[in-house]
Amino acid sequence: MAEFVDGQYFPEGYAVPDPNDALSRGFWEAAREGRLVVQQCRDCATVQHPPEVLCHACHSFDLGWKEVSGRATIYSFTRTVHPANDLLRERGPYNVVLLQLDDHPEVRMLGNVLDADEEGALAIGMPLRVVFERTAVDPDVGEIVQPRWRLAEPESG
Repeated sequence: MAEFVDGQYFPEGYAVPDPNDALSRGFWEAAREGRLVVQQCRDCATVQHPPEVLCHACHSFDLGWKEVSGRATIYSFTRTVHPANDLLRERGPYNVVLLQLDDHPEVRMLGNVLDADEEGALAIGMPLRVVFERTAVDPDVGEIVQPRWRLAEPESG
C-alpha cells in the first residue's frame, strides 16, 4: 500500500513538473495512483529512466511503463546548505540523492529524502522506500504528485 504525504518538500512557488508532458505523462499518472514506474521497451524489455522517445538499447519506439518495487539504495547524495535559488534560501539545508532502484540497479533516479536534512542523516548505501508527495493542485491537470523517499529498514533475507 502506497504512502502519501501532504505538504511540500520545497516551498510554495517552486517549480513543479508538468504532468501533461507527452514523454513523462505515464510516470506522473502512476505517481498519482501511488505507483512508481519506469519506462520499458516492449521489444527488448530494457528499462530506463528518465523517459526517452526511444529505447536506449535497441532504438525501438515501442515503449511502455513497468511498475517497480519502490525500494532503492542511496548511490550518491549532496546536502545543499547555500541554495542559489531565492525561493530556497529559507528552505536549506536540503538533500538531493542519486538513488539506485533495488529491483533494477541499472536505473538511477534523482530525488529527496524526507526528514533527513540534518548533517550526517544520509550515507551512501542506505536503503530507501518511495512515498508520494501531494505537491500541488493545478486547475488544468488536477493533483500533482511526486515521488519522494524515506529511509527504510534493510530488507531481510
